[in-house]
Amino acid sequence: PDHSQSYTNPSHIRRAEKDCESSFKTEDTKGQLRWNPALDNLLLDVLVEAAREGKKTGKRWDTAVWNNLLATLSDKASETVKSAHVENRIRQMRNEYTSFVELKQKSGVSYDPTKQTIKASDDYWKELLSNPKDKKNYKGFRDRRLKWDYEKLSTVIGNSHATG
Repeated sequence: PDHSQSYTNPSHIRRAEKDCESSFKTEDTKGQLRWNPALDNLLLDVLVEAAREGKKTGKRWDTAVWNNLLATLSDKASETVKSAHVENRIRQMRNEYTSFVELKQKSGVSYDPTKQTIKASDDYWKELLSNPKDKKNYKGFRDRRLKWDYEKLSTVIGNSHATG
């Protein structure tokens, strides 16, 4: 389609944007996907199942798994979900999971598997968060759990996560 008119007719842009809006808007004007809990859960559920079926080698998924994942997410989002969208989201998940696991393994903290939260004394948090790098990596976990389910992340990311 010819979009050249969009640049010269602002009212045309507003009409087009209004026509395309939905309560499930996931993509902004730059082509970035706006992830929501439904898409996150679908992403993790598909990959958990594939991991349990042995369709992952290291950090790499079988091509059929990846293609199915993109199609399933695109169907749910009612728009095209690209590899870059999924790769970026998995990277975000991996970074948060890695920080959480590192914190969970520190002495002086305990893990509540029911709430999927880290517990530590106020003094411990104060000491830990006095280090700028630790503050950046761990501050969020003082008042909240992981953004995503720990067990699912462990299955999807855990076996490619180096511990120790």
